Amino acid sequence: MRLFTFLTTIMCFVLLPFVGISQQPADTSETIPQGWELRFDEPSSTMEEITFSNKENALHIKSGPAAIYYKPEMMASGTYSLSGTFTQLEKGKYPEAYGLFTGGKNLQEENQQYLYFLVRQDGKYLIKRRTGAETETIVDWTESEAVQPMDDDTGPTENRLEIEKEESGIAFLINGQEVERMGLSELSYLEGMVGLRVNHNLNVEVEQFELSGGME
Repeated sequence: MRLFTFLTTIMCFVLLPFVGISQQPADTSETIPQGWELRFDEPSSTMEEITFSNKENALHIKSGPAAIYYKPEMMASGTYSLSGTFTQLEKGKYPEAYGLFTGGKNLQEENQQYLYFLVRQDGKYLIKRRTGAETETIVDWTESEAVQPMDDDTGPTENRLEIEKEESGIAFLINGQEVERMGLSELSYLEGMVGLRVNHNLNVEVEQFELSGGME
């Protein structure tokens, strides 16, 4: 009887840690740099499908599903400049896009909204606006010599994107070259949270992600 009790105690001691681990949800507290938040386009996506880290002054995002990444305290208002330098480390199977967004509101709610400015490896850029689950094209995919493309013979490619909101209008720049300029009356979602957008299955680094000027 004593032997049976002893063996039962030993078995419980050995098995309980494994039972406990199997019942715990995955710990994702270390998968996002401190102060950052994200939202997937597809609600069923999980943190295990991406890598998001901050090392040596560069943000590294290896995406599976598409998502936006942002720091809630980075709020733009009035006149401002939003910029970031993106390095695509690997060519994607498809020309997926990456870039900046501004004018973010309710980013974790059904009525989210923001304006985004993206480039992709085939040398094209895009400007769109999101309202809830709907998106509206402001400038459809447009080829530009300002975009550094990636082909089979090139290594990592770098593109610097800038959104400049001035009193008279808003300008969109790629590698220092203005590709679009619009009047303020032509656009909405120009004030609010700012951040990054990275679409499906990309491996990118982001350096010098900065907001200057009209910050709340």
